[in-house]
Amino acid sequence: MKWWNKNPAVVLAVLLLAVGFQASAEDKTPSDLVKQLGDADFEVRQKAGEELLGLGYAARNEVKDAISSPDPETRERAKELWKSLRWMVFSRAGKDISIELPKLENKNSDRKIWEGLYDKYGLDLLLLLSEMHADKKYSDFTARGFSLLLEKSEPEAVAAEISWCRRAVEKKNLESFLKSIKPENLNTELCVRMLSVLKKLRMYQEAFVFGKNAGKTWKKDILVHETADAVRLGNLEKDVWGDCASEILDEKDQGSRENTAAFYVSLAGELSCRDRIKAIIDSVDGKFADKSTRLRICRLLLRNGMNGELLVISAQGDDPLSLYARSLALAGLGRKDEAGELWNKLLPGLVSEEECYSLAEFMDSIGDERSEKIWERILAIDAGGKQTIYDINAYERLAPYYEKRGEYGKAAEYYEKTVKGTAELGAFIFLTDSSGKTMGHEEAMKYIQDKIAELRRKEADKTK
Repeated sequence: MKWWNKNPAVVLAVLLLAVGFQASAEDKTPSDLVKQLGDADFEVRQKAGEELLGLGYAARNEVKDAISSPDPETRERAKELWKSLRWMVFSRAGKDISIELPKLENKNSDRKIWEGLYDKYGLDLLLLLSEMHADKKYSDFTARGFSLLLEKSEPEAVAAEISWCRRAVEKKNLESFLKSIKPENLNTELCVRMLSVLKKLRMYQEAFVFGKNAGKTWKKDILVHETADAVRLGNLEKDVWGDCASEILDEKDQGSRENTAAFYVSLAGELSCRDRIKAIIDSVDGKFADKSTRLRICRLLLRNGMNGELLVISAQGDDPLSLYARSLALAGLGRKDEAGELWNKLLPGLVSEEECYSLAEFMDSIGDERSEKIWERILAIDAGGKQTIYDINAYERLAPYYEKRGEYGKAAEYYEKTVKGTAELGAFIFLTDSSGKTMGHEEAMKYIQDKIAELRRKEADKTK
């Protein structure tokens, strides 16, 4: 008996259903395609390889397993496919990754490659970096890639990307990768971002270790501040101070012991542990041979009002900065006449622009407005009739003093000399805004130009 339905809609539905059955029968899973890699027909083997490569991330696990196949043909084809599929560690990953990675040379030129990959894949690059880190051939290249990713991404977004990993093994690998990052491969700003990522992931112990190494490497207060925050959030105080003394003593040389001690002194200051500060200083017999380390300690002791310890530490040097710190300690101990005598002795001894600059910078960092005299002294020092980078800095630092006194014309003149001197020397200038954020050269120059216009308007209003 023949069957026929005159309703076109019914006929169309039946045809579509038949086509659907045919299509589903032709669809092959990655497992099906892997089996065809060992097919007796060459064309079938070739087509299966092409389709597996086209599937990308979806075929990755099956191809990886096929590398250990007992069938030689399957095994060899899987190994060849894995060269590309290994790097397709997320669903959007394309063949371009396996093309770009061999171009990496671990040089500054790598930045263009990483920028191109970041612009296309964004934070998915975290999974790629984690996979690269597991390969000795590529592990050294990951620092530049992660550095760029940190630079272009907000810490909150990086932490969220890791937290949202669906597969536990991927999350574990990413956390392991984060632990491998070394502060010396990042700058201070990126180290701060890294600390923020670790804290948002609640990896407080890892944040402390990273922050300690970053603080010892870059010697910046902001790093100690962020590390102290991790210690508080993770309730790590007991562990930190329990290992502190032995860690200092175990350092291989005096310089390393002083550097480690300086970090812990700074950390104790951030955590308001005055008793720890004294104990740590005593652990190195109160001696800090390195000038920059000694000044960091002096600044912290001054901030904590520990004038007795400050007097001892500052007595280790006869340079202008040490003499200045000693005068502050004497003043803090009520020995104001001695402090005044030391200050008066200090000024005539300033004969180099470099010494003046270091002292004025230190004074500005603690809010001592007597630094104006030191900046002026830089301009008074004869540098053979040539303008120096120290002069440019002095003009920029002195301008706000004149503005504060209402000498707007003089302030504008000094800012103009800053701009002119920077151009003549081909120098770069960086400023810090009221929030502590550093302005790059272009932003700093725009700020100064706007300031000049503002000051010229104020000067004009005064003469009306």
